[in-house]
Amino acid sequence: MTLTKSLTSRLKKNLHLVQTAEELIEVFKLRSNIYTELGYTKEFPEIIEGFSFDKFDKNAAILFCSSNEKITGTTRLIFDSSNNLPTENKTSFKSIRDNYKKVGELSRLIVKSEKKGLNLEFKNLMQGIYTLFTYNDLDITVLAIIKEHYKLYTKFGGSEIIKELNNYGKVGHEMYLLTWDPSQASKFFKKAFLT
Repeated sequence: MTLTKSLTSRLKKNLHLVQTAEELIEVFKLRSNIYTELGYTKEFPEIIEGFSFDKFDKNAAILFCSSNEKITGTTRLIFDSSNNLPTENKTSFKSIRDNYKKVGELSRLIVKSEKKGLNLEFKNLMQGIYTLFTYNDLDITVLAIIKEHYKLYTKFGGSEIIKELNNYGKVGHEMYLLTWDPSQASKFFKKAFLT
């Protein structure tokens, strides 16, 4: 993916694409802090303590939110490659690949201070994913979500459960694996995230 002014100009204020090593390091630190708090480090072990990254970062567009020069949230859209996609080690993507040419995976969606409802970081990150999806002509995205979050995601439009996971590895939560086609975004999604 080539980063251009036309793409970055579509992003909201305080929402950015990682473009420097310093920004990437801060994202890795935020992931580590949050995943340590949540007890996710067994599923997402750190090669270097205090930094959460994996081989999929090199094939991803990584977004982050900032406030007062501090990173407050992040997510990434992974583009398919010879490494495949992360969730393929949990289930087969054969049917997805049979039906869609360009597949991506949304992962590592982290917000520093989770509040009830749609907080600003979450809204901005979802707007950014929508922009990246559209800009890169993807056909479908795949994402794993905690079961309790599904009610919100049903309001987005274009989502479908493809598998129920009793536990995503060692995360300790029941999860749904979804496909999501942002080109079928609902009126709710457009109003809540794109305006």
